[in-house]
Amino acid sequence: MSLLTDIEFPDDTRYIYAVGRIRALERRLLSRADFARLLDAPDLDGALRNLAEMGYPVPEEGMAYEAVLTEEQRAALALLEDLTEDPELIELFRRRYDFHNLKVLLKAEYSGQDLDRAIMDLGTVDVEELREAVRAGEPDRLAEPLAEAMRAAGERYAESENPGDLDAAVESVQYAELSGMIAELGNRFLSTWLVWQVDLLNIRSFLRFRWLQEDLKTFPEILLPGGSLEWDFFRPIREEPLETLGQAFGRTPYGRAVSDGIGQLQSRHSFAPLERGCDDLMMELLGASSRTSFGIEPLAAYVLLKEFEIRSVRAVLVGKLNGLPREKIKERLPGAYI
Repeated sequence: MSLLTDIEFPDDTRYIYAVGRIRALERRLLSRADFARLLDAPDLDGALRNLAEMGYPVPEEGMAYEAVLTEEQRAALALLEDLTEDPELIELFRRRYDFHNLKVLLKAEYSGQDLDRAIMDLGTVDVEELREAVRAGEPDRLAEPLAEAMRAAGERYAESENPGDLDAAVESVQYAELSGMIAELGNRFLSTWLVWQVDLLNIRSFLRFRWLQEDLKTFPEILLPGGSLEWDFFRPIREEPLETLGQAFGRTPYGRAVSDGIGQLQSRHSFAPLERGCDDLMMELLGASSRTSFGIEPLAAYVLLKEFEIRSVRAVLVGKLNGLPREKIKERLPGAYI
């Protein structure tokens, strides 16, 4: 089952020039051959040199790789801001970084760790403003829905003292907010993208609960909003054997990826194939935007594909930094890149 052929892409002539620019830039996205070069690099410095030749902003005097990747992402968002005729679209994309930074700062505050390397100053809210609100324990310093997310995270952590609950609480508010923003945009492509993303996150959480044999009584509390699979879908299958569980997902657009992931989980005791399958499915959805002649879809898809690219480059660079073998790094990359 697939929704890809059911998605309509109405033309929007406001985006004639923008889509032309995006089509040219799509040809510069990293290819399988590019990732093969990165994987073949002998070490981190070699990979960064290759990355510079591929157009990433790696200065000759050197730069921490996270700064390089952040600058590349900043350029993609700046392009979107320059080309979009819908300010709500750039607001949607930047708002996600506000929630990301809030999660990082909350984890740092509650754990006492220095996690500044994970901060991405790409959102709509100044990072120092977020930091001061978290340090002071005063969510009311922030505008909604970030204040709501911070309050929810504090309450959840007070009950469980589990750092993982910080992420779950923030993400619950985050996806409710993004779902509302996309509903206002009224774009079916973006709506489908968000539904698939939420569903796949919830499926992975469900399978981790099952694999680790954790009590599923708490699962409804971390079920993210905005997807198509509610607790009523998961409840009847919560005790099914893993061997047959894949059949239940065959009735969803995610059946093949989930079924293959479950099989690999059982045989290899690894979630990596499931993660890859979910990434491949999302990239397939983004690729469907090529059917749009003029519209918002190619712009949004380009930025999201660029995020997949940057995340995959990060996986290679981290692997090189830690001396991981080539095949081990490959396991962390979407199939489109290998």
